Amino acid sequence: MEFNYLDYGEDLIEESVSLKKPAVYVFDNFATMVEAQGYYDKNKELFSSDSLFIMKEDLWDKLFFSDKTLIKEDKLKLIFYGILSQKDKEFFKIDNYSESIDTAYEFFHFYDFLSQHKLEPAEFKLQAKWQQQRLERFAEIRKRYEAYLEENNLIDRNLKKDFKNFSTQYIDKFKHINFINILYFNNFEEELLQSLENDGKNITHILQLKESDFDKNKLRMNALSFPGSLDTEIKIYQSKERILELVNALAKIDLETDITEIIDLSDQEDSLENILSPELIKFEKLLSFKESGIYRFLEELYKNSLSFKINRDGFKLDLNQLLKSSYNKKFQLYYNLNEKDLQDLKSFSNYEYVYLDREKINYLDNDKFKRIISDLKTLKTINNIDDLIDYLKELNLEVLKEDKYQNRDLEQLYDSLMELKTISLLELDNFLKSESSKAVQLFKLMLDYIGFKKLKSRSNEESLKAVVKKMEQTPYKSRERVLMINANQGCLPKEFRIDTFLSEADLKGLDLELKEVNYLKQKYDFFSHIFNAKQSELFYIENIDNNTTSSPFIEELKLRYQIEDTESEYQSSRQKEILARLFKADGYKNYQSQFSKKLLQEDEMLIELEDFPQQKLSISHYRLENLKRCPFKFYMNDIANIESEKLEVDRQLSMLMIGSIAHDFFEHCIEEFGIPLKNCSRTKLEAILKEKLEKYDLQIHDYFKKYYHAILFDNLIDSLFSLDKSISSRIEKIVEAETELNLKKHDIFKSEEGISAYISGRPDILIEAEDGSNYIIDLKTGSGSMEQLALYSLMLNFKDRDFSTTVKAIYKIMDNELEIDRKDREEKLEIKIKEELSELFEEQRYKTIYKSDCKKHCDYYEICRVVVK
Repeated sequence: MEFNYLDYGEDLIEESVSLKKPAVYVFDNFATMVEAQGYYDKNKELFSSDSLFIMKEDLWDKLFFSDKTLIKEDKLKLIFYGILSQKDKEFFKIDNYSESIDTAYEFFHFYDFLSQHKLEPAEFKLQAKWQQQRLERFAEIRKRYEAYLEENNLIDRNLKKDFKNFSTQYIDKFKHINFINILYFNNFEEELLQSLENDGKNITHILQLKESDFDKNKLRMNALSFPGSLDTEIKIYQSKERILELVNALAKIDLETDITEIIDLSDQEDSLENILSPELIKFEKLLSFKESGIYRFLEELYKNSLSFKINRDGFKLDLNQLLKSSYNKKFQLYYNLNEKDLQDLKSFSNYEYVYLDREKINYLDNDKFKRIISDLKTLKTINNIDDLIDYLKELNLEVLKEDKYQNRDLEQLYDSLMELKTISLLELDNFLKSESSKAVQLFKLMLDYIGFKKLKSRSNEESLKAVVKKMEQTPYKSRERVLMINANQGCLPKEFRIDTFLSEADLKGLDLELKEVNYLKQKYDFFSHIFNAKQSELFYIENIDNNTTSSPFIEELKLRYQIEDTESEYQSSRQKEILARLFKADGYKNYQSQFSKKLLQEDEMLIELEDFPQQKLSISHYRLENLKRCPFKFYMNDIANIESEKLEVDRQLSMLMIGSIAHDFFEHCIEEFGIPLKNCSRTKLEAILKEKLEKYDLQIHDYFKKYYHAILFDNLIDSLFSLDKSISSRIEKIVEAETELNLKKHDIFKSEEGISAYISGRPDILIEAEDGSNYIIDLKTGSGSMEQLALYSLMLNFKDRDFSTTVKAIYKIMDNELEIDRKDREEKLEIKIKEELSELFEEQRYKTIYKSDCKKHCDYYEICRVVVK
């Protein structure tokens, strides 16, 4: 085995690739391979034998041959699920195929890890009991897994890499194999290199580092030496914010004629990509198929199928999920949902519905939602992969194609479906036959499969000024200039992770220095790009408030070569100029003059006569509370009747729902049995309550039904008897007891514009006693307000003004407590109402009143922030 070492600044590709004698060139960096192949194709001698350029993992696959059918990872997960015993499923807490996917990934990754490092499970000295249990469980499953493959003449990539399958037939015509800047070989690869040498191949390692930095015996990098003197001009820039950093980086390329390569050291997706012109700045990445509109639509369809249940009454569907899906842009596009459709659907959530059924969908009388139900019904009939493929072909997915993918998105989907057909041919979908929701599991299988596919977005290369890449997308080569952003702690070096149940201590015990190797590799990539460029410009963010600091590699570079930060062109104090530069804001300031006077007045939220039909304004207790709290909220909720957006139905126990059921139950029983209760038994009350709960079937989440039963059955019945006892002990003889009585409305205020305000309300229980007194009782499962009862008393006694004969009381249902209020509140309340209305009409606008809890408790907070100046 030969080792050739190059200095920084030398051209790795030109020094490594021979244009005369054919050879195999092996890489672990795809961008470097593409660069080398391009250099070779451009400069090789005419009619010379071609060299082979290949990635390391691809070469390893080619060097092992088997006549068995090779099964790829997506199908392996299905086999893994199929061979699990009931005990396995209980151990891993797996109920269906979808829940097994992560465990399957861990299982196969673990055995790949064993093969790469030539390890046997017996070598492990695990400290934690759960680790040992997991290892033993994996070992049992592995035996069954290998037996299944053998029985069906199948093999996976891992098992294929057995040296009894080793063959150099693929590279027989080549004598020389050159490994280009590969800094680490695992134990399996060391043995493989030895086998290649034994077969007569000449192995050469070409490395761009110091000879002392590479351990020839272990075939791995063991240090990083810095050049004694710098041949690179280095500038380091600090910014306080992400957008400032990018603006400063882009400012460096403004005058460049060639496309500038920007290396982004962050692992996170860059949200700034969405605001920058793709015609000028290209983010070099293969997009996951998951980002396509087709995938996002299918994912929403899948989420709805999870809760869609066929029953004897037709079906039952989770309203919460359908609501969220209906606000998804791609779901909207496919089913052509508009604002009216969404409002119709949302109306159910305002009545606390959790589920929809056939009756509710028919009530909507909306063909679009009927189409959704039809698609879900058909999906539920899927029985195998062939059915699934036919189902997807029937969907009109053409409407979801996107130009930015050059229409490859739909083509990629259909290609993937044909690949999935292998599952049907091998009858692997039989593993799902025992599933109660087989159709849903097959759909999930399809989503997982296409989710791994990649798409390329369209770009106009002619107008490009810069290309943003991740480090692994950039080749090892000499450059005139390198520009890196996000050189921050956390981004560089990145945290070491191993996708197995082994800890770092376990790896140490196995004499595996994977963390150290990973750290050195990241350090080498960073510094080699700098030292191989004539000019390097590095950008990092320093923001103490956000705990953001520079990478330790930046600090090491500064200390070693005594480099100071260079002042950035754009600072936070010039933010206005920066935004104008980015968004071309010139002339926007004149746009306001183009708005109509009426539109500007609407923005001021002025009171208009048309806000009050028939020049009447109803003031109930809750409307009064809104007016006192904030006139803008009063307008939104009670004048304009703009409902708050409720895109998610609460899944927890709802006090509002408990209150609704309790009120319904109490009113029904009082109307049927009177007060005092007559001919009433616990058995009769239980039958009524059971009927009420069935009535609320679509408004109570299935998971919580048992809790509602537990809370309500004993509590409500006992509470009703307690209320009856409390009333009977206070009122000697009752003339009449009424529930939900509409009291007579009375005008209480008139504005100069002629708008009359009247008080309105409806008490839960009104009792007339033989002695001429009245009892107003408000039923509450939560907190109550005596002011609400005072309003009812004011309405009841508005003409005679004798409030002394009216007793006000709140009955706390869950506490079995009747709370009597004997304070005279009515006249003070009347004065307060008039003051609030006077102030409103004097102001002539619906002003906002800000309080610290607005953001948390006000449904209109976001609108208020935009509209009110």
